[in-house]
Amino acid sequence: YEDAIRFLNGVLQEFSDEELEILLADAQRQLADFNRRVNNAVETAERLLRADRVIEAVRYLESQVDTCGRSADFCAILERARHEQERMRSIAAAVQSARAALANQDFAGAAEEVERCRQSVGDHADLSHMAAEIDSHRREAATNCSTVWAIWLSLFRARSGHAMWCCARKRHAA
Repeated sequence: YEDAIRFLNGVLQEFSDEELEILLADAQRQLADFNRRVNNAVETAERLLRADRVIEAVRYLESQVDTCGRSADFCAILERARHEQERMRSIAAAVQSARAALANQDFAGAAEEVERCRQSVGDHADLSHMAAEIDSHRREAATNCSTVWAIWLSLFRARSGHAMWCCARKRHAA
């Protein structure tokens, strides 16, 4: 449309023609409609991305490619949405791997998975939540280990004390 508008403007500067003026007005109207569709698509995609509805944003934009795909702004937001979709897939995979490691009480492996993803795609709330969950499980395991150790030690002392008491009793009796 823009090329047609420029061409018609150039011709109309040299020649006055009512049919060319109608064509120019029609081209300007179509360009305005195109720009309005592109702006609506970009604004809708921006709202979806801000709401972390990345998959919906990509689907919506891909459904608009035929009508808006010639716009640089549209192509830029589509590329950004696709990049964000890949980023979210990486984050979901890292969280899933970290959960699997956590299920095996592999706290270091879980933390490494989260950190590796952060290095690759940047920080995200899901990664922060997973890191907090790993720390919580690590503390809980340490507490449980300390509790088991304390119980074992008290049983050992009680048994040792009982053994000493039995030995002392036998010596006293003899």
